[in-house]
Amino acid sequence: MAALDVRVLGPLEVTVAGRAVKLTAGRPRALLAALALSAGRAVSVDRLATVIWGDDLPDNVPKSVQTYLSRLRGVLGPDAIGTVPAGYQLRILPDAVDALRFVHVLDAAGAHASDPAAERALLGEALSLWRGSPFEDVRSEWLARTEAPRL
Repeated sequence: MAALDVRVLGPLEVTVAGRAVKLTAGRPRALLAALALSAGRAVSVDRLATVIWGDDLPDNVPKSVQTYLSRLRGVLGPDAIGTVPAGYQLRILPDAVDALRFVHVLDAAGAHASDPAAERALLGEALSLWRGSPFEDVRSEWLARTEAPRL
């Protein structure tokens, strides 16, 4: 599987093996953001549907989610998204998702509170991950209401 990197702390940016890839359609972008925030962990079809459509669900949710997953696999590679009993998972390391790396680095900074220089360096690293508002160009009411304020 090629190395995947997802940035959501600003406009959505995705690279596969160091090559930038573009996702122009809105729903696949929201789907990828939801999967990325759970890097390596299963995300249920219900959660994905909530992120993509909110309360305005299509008639056949599982089939619609599968359609968008197929499109994402076409862009990211066939092995980037796995099907697991509990749903789907993006095969990516948490530190390859800027939002998850941000939280990880903040936690590390807190652990270094007794060393001001190390804490300051880690806080600088965390802040350098930001390029704008979270999910800036990803249309999802759920992400805007739930994940953006948390970050």
